[in-house]
Amino acid sequence: VLKAFGQRLRSSVRVTDMVARLAGDEFTVILEGLVWPQEARIVAQKIIDAMMAPVELPDGPVRLSTSIGIAAYQGEDISPAELLHRADGLLYEAKRAGRGTFQLSTR
Repeated sequence: VLKAFGQRLRSSVRVTDMVARLAGDEFTVILEGLVWPQEARIVAQKIIDAMMAPVELPDGPVRLSTSIGIAAYQGEDISPAELLHRADGLLYEAKRAGRGTFQLSTR
């Protein structure tokens, strides 16, 4: 299931974007050169849509869903760890709002 999730995630972003598995079922995506925040919203929805099709397993289909937290680097003095921390906080806001959602920071 994680392999299918990762493959769908990679197919939802550009080849120049970075997709990495952090731990367990947590992934991160680094998108460069976007016009913030409109393009980030489009990418997030594309990822959510890609996860909707069931994954076919020997015991039958499994439905996937995802929640996404989006934080952007906008030239401020911030470490990569702090940016990831912001995205993680937004992820949990998205999870509270229900599966198949995203939250983004405009600060």
